[in-house]
Amino acid sequence: MLNFCVRSFLAKCSQIREAKEAFNEEVLGMKTRKEVLLQELEEISLKLIDIQYRLDATKRKPVPTIPVIYPEERHTDPFFVRHGKIVVLGIIFIPFI
Repeated sequence: MLNFCVRSFLAKCSQIREAKEAFNEEVLGMKTRKEVLLQELEEISLKLIDIQYRLDATKRKPVPTIPVIYPEERHTDPFFVRHGKIVVLGIIFIPFI
């Protein structure tokens, strides 16, 4: 009976992990898509500003502002190292690039 309970518990843990992984992948996909859309909006906004300046002053409209992605909203790989030294517990690591 105990063996059955342990297997059942492990199966549920596995299901929960799979659901969490799927959810995290969806969230990261949405964050990536958000960044792409905001970049496209920025390009369109620059074109719109150029068009507005070419128009007669009486026909110009204000260009709407673009939302900003805050640093905490950006996806960062915790294992990515750009350059420089890494100090862990007083030990200095210099990554090979």
